Formats: sequence, structure tokens, C-alpha cells
Amino acid sequence: MSVELVPSDLQFTYSRRAVPGDNPSLRSLDSHLVNGHEQYEVLSFINGFLKGHSKNGVALTKADGLKVERMLQKKPGSIRSQEGVNQWVLENWQKYS
Repeated sequence: MSVELVPSDLQFTYSRRAVPGDNPSLRSLDSHLVNGHEQYEVLSFINGFLKGHSKNGVALTKADGLKVERMLQKKPGSIRSQEGVNQWVLENWQKYS
């Protein structure tokens, strides 16, 4: 069973509103760009990452989700697609604590 972060778990402050023309309930999370300033996009990415990955067959923890959040704050701005961000997190996992 995977853990899921909720807004009160987040360590940083994010906009709770979607930018104009952006409807969180209609977006395909597999194909959009990750906006690291919008709470729903950050949570969606983190929770999707936690659900989709494990460490040696063991489900990721809330602490791992918070690590992903910290990593999102450090990722290069040129990496914006969900797939690209996911790959960057995986490739840089060991570099961040």
C-alpha cells in the first residue's frame, strides 16, 4: 500500500489556484508540464511518483515524498515535462538527502 501526501504535508508554499485556463480536474497528468508553483500539480506529481516506484520492492514512504518535493525545488528549470521530471528525480535520487 502506497502512502499519499496531502497539502498539509508539504514543506513549501504553493499557489492553491490553477493558472487561467488550467483545470486540475480535466488535465491528463501523464502528458502535461509540471508547474512547481501549483499545489495540485506538485501533489499529483509526488503522489504519482510514490505510487509508481519502490525501493527494492518496498513501498516509498512519506519521507521519500518529502524528499521528492525538495528535489522539485532544485531541479533545472529546463526540465518541465512530467516524464522529464520523473527521469531527473530517478537519476538524481542519491545526490539529495
